[in-house]
Amino acid sequence: MSRAWIETHRIPALTSSDPVEWNHAWDKSIVAEIPDYLSAHATLREANEKHLYEYSLVLRTVRDEQRRLSYASASSFLLENIEGRWMAADSSSREQHLIKGIVWTCRMSPEFEEYRAFCDEVSLPALQKEGGRGFLDLLKTFVLSHRDAGFDTIITFPSVRFDKMIRSGEQGLSKDQELFQALAKANRNIFICHFLANTQNSFSNRGETSVRIVTEPGHMSMPPSARQTKTTERGAINFCMKCCKDDQDGAQFMICSVCRRIVDRNVSYCSRQCQKEDWGHRHKAICGKALVSLEDAHKAAFGRSWSENGGGTNFQDGITEADFTYENASGVAFMVHSIGKIGPPTAPFTRSDALNRQISLLHTDASPDYFLRSTSGVFCPIVIQDIWMKSQFRSMRNEAMDSANHRAVAAIGQFMVRKYADVSGARTEFNGQDILNQLTEEYGGGVSAGVRVMDRGRAADPSGRTEIERLGEELRKLPPRSAN
Repeated sequence: MSRAWIETHRIPALTSSDPVEWNHAWDKSIVAEIPDYLSAHATLREANEKHLYEYSLVLRTVRDEQRRLSYASASSFLLENIEGRWMAADSSSREQHLIKGIVWTCRMSPEFEEYRAFCDEVSLPALQKEGGRGFLDLLKTFVLSHRDAGFDTIITFPSVRFDKMIRSGEQGLSKDQELFQALAKANRNIFICHFLANTQNSFSNRGETSVRIVTEPGHMSMPPSARQTKTTERGAINFCMKCCKDDQDGAQFMICSVCRRIVDRNVSYCSRQCQKEDWGHRHKAICGKALVSLEDAHKAAFGRSWSENGGGTNFQDGITEADFTYENASGVAFMVHSIGKIGPPTAPFTRSDALNRQISLLHTDASPDYFLRSTSGVFCPIVIQDIWMKSQFRSMRNEAMDSANHRAVAAIGQFMVRKYADVSGARTEFNGQDILNQLTEEYGGGVSAGVRVMDRGRAADPSGRTEIERLGEELRKLPPRSAN
């Protein structure tokens, strides 16, 4: 991108000016006459295979950043009362944190300050409107949208100003211009995500993020998590296309030889399991095939076509209700379900505020099986590794959330206390009584008594298994059904 915007509006250098004066200059430029940025300032890149694939990685970064922000924002609203504290703060205090959030975000990359030209939401008048409600409304967009629309969407923001800046002429947009427009929209979203996260950090006294965006000369900004490779002093570092783990610990990554040979694309995986899981819902559709359009890039990123919805773009990921199919010891296939959407409760059960908080946290991320409050008061995700126990735990958990079924609540309580608090000789962040207290807040009374009854059955079990473990073992060994 060109720095013509900054020079045209005589915005002082961030590194050598007062942050308040610098921000005031930016706020004035954002409400100035809307230019035709695409024809006047855009540095176009050819919409070829390499650049379209890089764009697909940027899209995945947008999704990952929004997931992280959604989780952090849910925690801020539900656990830290950010809404009450923000509205109680005076205008000058809010302004101080907002400017810090903007400054910290612009420091993350040499190009990030330029992306602010696309973000009319990130101005003090917009953020301070209605006594500070503007910032909270923007922050809630992520929490509420991810909870309602699912965790595999990219949230975009309708902006008349942005659309006018990146508008097409009478002849429409060329493919190169379409790529620039798409990249501008993606980078606009990344900027807003980081601004919201940084402002929360400032307001909660957590300090400036230590992450810095790495920018290659003449290329778009891509956080390291968006790259399949990056170069360091020790050479190229690979990133797993499925889980984003890197190989800095010396792990041997697998590279897709078909993509490397046919289209010179580096697609790497940290394990056979990640490769297998990525193949079915995403990589199979693009393996060895050159990307020639934005839709190809969307499929490369998420495995499904994209669609316009309500003025914003939703890029649906390839994760479905039934995530993976596994075979047990007898060759019986079972589907292990992802979090999906937890439906409304069964009457007459009414969910408590604490249980609604738990469901909101779960809807921000598919990976955790539950969120437990640690001894320091922070909600931490727990992830069950054994696939058969995971299946039974999630089944019991969903039943508990549906109707507060006493047996289901007791089963998940027993499992979490025994596995995450009562760990002999090991450090743990959780306390058994705190777990029971948390479940009581979520599901009501009788949790401790239910766990004690279930523990009596555990004592009678020769191997001392919890109910979840027992059911998981039965599922693992279940024989095939006989044909009728």
